[in-house]
Amino acid sequence: MSRINLGEIFYITAKGFGEDAARFLVEQMLLMNIQMVSVADSHIESAARLKARYRISYADAFAADLANRTNAPLVTGDPDFRALAQDGWISLHWIGA
Repeated sequence: MSRINLGEIFYITAKGFGEDAARFLVEQMLLMNIQMVSVADSHIESAARLKARYRISYADAFAADLANRTNAPLVTGDPDFRALAQDGWISLHWIGA
């Protein structure tokens, strides 16, 4: 998981439930067997290209770029990623309805 997306989880949780809940959730995620990946300059440019091409958020562009670079399925229920999967940019592990 990109650290950009971990930050996104923090701010979404903080907006809805407060900063204490956000800190707790992030701490719990860091205990899980999820590799957190920092963002290199080259990844910023790649994510920006995806953002320019697809109707996704900037943070989602980092998730898609990481999935592509590591050849890992992107675990999501966000329909915004479907266009990237249809174009063969990423594969999805769908958890949405």
